[in-house]
Amino acid sequence: MEEIDLLRKIRVARPHLRFIILTEANTTADMLARTQAHAFRFFSTPYSIEQLGSIIQLAIESPCWDDGIGLLSSTTEWIKLEVRCQMRPANR
Repeated sequence: MEEIDLLRKIRVARPHLRFIILTEANTTADMLARTQAHAFRFFSTPYSIEQLGSIIQLAIESPCWDDGIGLLSSTTEWIKLEVRCQMRPANR
């Protein structure tokens, strides 16, 4: 969870930074915490270099994390998002 604390600290200085998290563990609670902290994307192992390259390209080309996706509410059982009717936010 250190990456979540780091992300929250970075958000103070750079609120629109696209933050990609690479991790070995991916529990529901971890995914929820990353979503609530507005991580752009997170990968758990195994992932390919091609997948990572694609998400980096998407991060470069995409609008800010808060453009098109809003987290309305969540628990470890479900998440409620508001997503603009466009493919780019929906694919994230």
